[in-house]
Amino acid sequence: MSLKIEGRKKDVSIVSDIVTRIFVLLSYRTSIESVGNYEKDGQSTAVYWISTDSDMLAQATLLGLPGTIIANKRRLSGADPVDIQVVMEHELGHLSVNPIFKGIYIGSLINFAVGLYLIWHIVGAVLSSPTAIINETIVSGALVGLLLIVLFGISVRLDEIHAELCAVREVGEEEYLKVKEKDFGETELSILSKIRMKIMYPKPRNVVRLHNLIK
Repeated sequence: MSLKIEGRKKDVSIVSDIVTRIFVLLSYRTSIESVGNYEKDGQSTAVYWISTDSDMLAQATLLGLPGTIIANKRRLSGADPVDIQVVMEHELGHLSVNPIFKGIYIGSLINFAVGLYLIWHIVGAVLSSPTAIINETIVSGALVGLLLIVLFGISVRLDEIHAELCAVREVGEEEYLKVKEKDFGETELSILSKIRMKIMYPKPRNVVRLHNLIK
């Protein structure tokens, strides 16, 4: 395993490069500062470094062919090699998921969007006409929207558990827990960020317990 921050990854596909740059621009409103490689077992994955105040350490882009990793230089600049390894192995876990599960994940993302649309549309209709009768159609639509959002949350949680297990397998349980205790310059999280963290990410010690159970 090694991490290099030098030049552009020469064999990254044009599609991956374009998708990653567009994703960074739309999601983080910033530009890419440098591109390096994370090398493991003879395989190289492009790492696009950005600087953002976001609570994000790194993020895998699943739509590129092959996928790439976006890393936050502002939070990882002082990280130890094992810290970088845990973060990168987590993201590689996202990129290595079974294609079937990846399809389910993308499908659940669509479900999430549809669910939000249904709930937004129904709430808007009710608020615009407070005297309207909340009929069976409105209730059914709201329930379907909530169900689609819940299914998305479950798929995200499973994907995060898989990625965390990949990191544990690579560095070992003790090192994994040590890294997870660090804050990496984390600032005060917003209420929404705290809720998202609770929903999406499993507790490190629970990940270790699961690892012991299935190894």
